[in-house]
Amino acid sequence: MEILEGLTDFSSGPIVTFLEDIEGEKPYVLEWVTKFTPQMSKVNIVETLESNGPLVCIVHGDYWNNNMLFKYEDGIPVSLRILDFQLSIHQAIHLAT
Repeated sequence: MEILEGLTDFSSGPIVTFLEDIEGEKPYVLEWVTKFTPQMSKVNIVETLESNGPLVCIVHGDYWNNNMLFKYEDGIPVSLRILDFQLSIHQAIHLAT
């Protein structure tokens, strides 16, 4: 579960940087994201998963190639980022399809 603890900073950091770059166009969006980001830490995904037992996992819900970003070095994939967690749920491994 340790990997999920930095999820808030990882996901909100690039968004804020992008919005700062276009701040003149939509300043209210940056203001909203900046106010909302601290609230994300109150949604404790780690605690929720741990309280549901050892066999609970995150099910992405929309896992296909357009929701994956690969980093390549010399034509070999060396890193993967999974995107678009809007349909994700947590449930026991044996129920995940």
